[in-house]
Amino acid sequence: MPILLSLSSSADTAVTGTEVYAANTLIAIAAVIAVAAALAYFLRRANRDLRAPRISDVAVVLSKRQSVLSGKSVTSAPRCKVEFRLSDGSLREFRTPPADFGKLEPDETGILTFRGSQFVSFERFED
Repeated sequence: MPILLSLSSSADTAVTGTEVYAANTLIAIAAVIAVAAALAYFLRRANRDLRAPRISDVAVVLSKRQSVLSGKSVTSAPRCKVEFRLSDGSLREFRTPPADFGKLEPDETGILTFRGSQFVSFERFED
């Protein structure tokens, strides 16, 4: 005998336990697919970065920005991003560790080393 959950007084809108179970199952499947897709994206990106050659080029620090994501119960580490202009004129932005972020200043010139989309280091030229 199916369990009936009535959402209103009308019998034609009653939902059975089987329908609730099916809806919950679909929601769970969608959540698993979303997590798997996110994991696949991050693994592909990490793999691409690991296979990319390490590149060093003369670069100028253009700008720095920092953002902190926070909520009532969650506070994350600051996200530090630095934008560089490479010797060929192209612009690249990298997330940098807070320690490196604090040392970089706009208009500094030096050797930027990166691998794929990952910042490795910046060694400023001494004046």
